[in-house]
Amino acid sequence: MAAPSFLYKYLKEARMKNLSIMTPINDLGYGIAGKNICKSLKKEGYNVSLFPIGEPSFSSQEEADELSVMLKERLNFDVKAPCIKIWHEHSMSERVGRGRFIGFPFF
Repeated sequence: MAAPSFLYKYLKEARMKNLSIMTPINDLGYGIAGKNICKSLKKEGYNVSLFPIGEPSFSSQEEADELSVMLKERLNFDVKAPCIKIWHEHSMSERVGRGRFIGFPFF
């Protein structure tokens, strides 16, 4: 799953390169979507600071290595960067930073 096209459009128009993403990292619905959106944004050149919801669970060592880079980025995240949260609608009030907030409660 790639990031939705409207997200790329917004980020390009806003000239944003730093992102904070809150998502579970596991093999369930939101976790799979979150992992794939993070990977897609990273491949497009965005600086992703990954804030996991719950304990991360990786499918392979390659995936662990790839996502660990994003997990380490949270130590130096940009407080003004947009925050994207991939999770249930009842938890949309929790976020990272002061930038624009984008929620994906799509299940």
